[in-house]
Amino acid sequence: MAIHWHMRSPDGVLSPDMKAEFVTSDEALAAGIGLLSQSSVVAVDTEFIRRDTFYPQPGLVQLADEHHCFLVDPLTIDNFEPLRQLLVAPGIVKLVHSCSEDLEVFRRMLDVVPTPLFDTQIAAGYCGLGFGLGYQGLIARLLDVALEKGETQSDWLKRPLSDAQLGYAANDVLYLPAAYGRLCETLQETSRLSWMREDCNGLVESARITKQPDVERVKGAGALNRRQLGLLQILLDWREERAMNIDKPRTWILADKQCLVIARALDASDSVLRESAAAGRGRPDRNSRVMAELVDAANQLAEEDLPSQLPGRPDAVTSSRIKQMKARVSEMAVDWGLAPELLLRRRDIEFIARGADADSLDLPAHLNGWRREALVLPLMEAFT
Repeated sequence: MAIHWHMRSPDGVLSPDMKAEFVTSDEALAAGIGLLSQSSVVAVDTEFIRRDTFYPQPGLVQLADEHHCFLVDPLTIDNFEPLRQLLVAPGIVKLVHSCSEDLEVFRRMLDVVPTPLFDTQIAAGYCGLGFGLGYQGLIARLLDVALEKGETQSDWLKRPLSDAQLGYAANDVLYLPAAYGRLCETLQETSRLSWMREDCNGLVESARITKQPDVERVKGAGALNRRQLGLLQILLDWREERAMNIDKPRTWILADKQCLVIARALDASDSVLRESAAAGRGRPDRNSRVMAELVDAANQLAEEDLPSQLPGRPDAVTSSRIKQMKARVSEMAVDWGLAPELLLRRRDIEFIARGADADSLDLPAHLNGWRREALVLPLMEAFT
């Protein structure tokens, strides 16, 4: 079943009386994708719920080009193959605003990541519109259209969806094709289109990889010794597997703070472990037994299998270098009319400042493209 209603837009932005179609059948989905497949650019968005689950639960998929808008109900569709093919079609640019969560939804839902990708939030940053600009702000700045945020906390799994929900969802994609054209003009004028594409390609590659828990992400892990880090890694891996298996948030199993407490108490008494484990979800007695088993596993790790020691607080020389590099990045950002955060993050600057020299430094992927030549090498030449 498909439901039609009219969406009026300002002249010159979208076609007057443009229709948005609510798609609830395989046949309607295939027909809609057939129309969108004739376009070179398709805007994409998702609405989902992730309040008490590990995985996002999709409630709606929005698709639009300059002439069509489709709101796909994933709860009533059996054959998603047309949508899957659209998302990976090489000749169709997929427009998404702040795409990281949407990419995760599509990978979980369809086992694909949209490509080629154009993230309008990243593009806005390279156009000098600010770092992390929201969708409503983008459309207001570029198209002088004020969009409401009224349905941001909606339950997208509840049926039926209201007209207000559907209208809000449609607006999240209706304006992206027009915004895309204006962003591309500025990016081409400033010769930054390749920078934006590089960042978007990095997001796609990152989304395709199942990320393993990282001890470096746990606040306070830098104070642990190598065997304690080994236990922390074991705890994070166990928590990740457990959370995925029962589809519950990581914090329902153990919070980062609890993992850190247990890792610190590697040689402590069983009572400490019981107290730490009991704070997690589930039966305290079972939790304490599991924690004891994980501690045993950490104690049995061979020395060569333990994680490397994490970098401690930077010494005075490195701290001074970080400060100088940060100031230089801020100066370059001002010169280029961009936000400093778009160029290098604080941890990137610290990573560069700790490096011995550019040739031996093993740069992460996001620093190995345009940033290497424009930022990393000049900073290292000036301050190391």
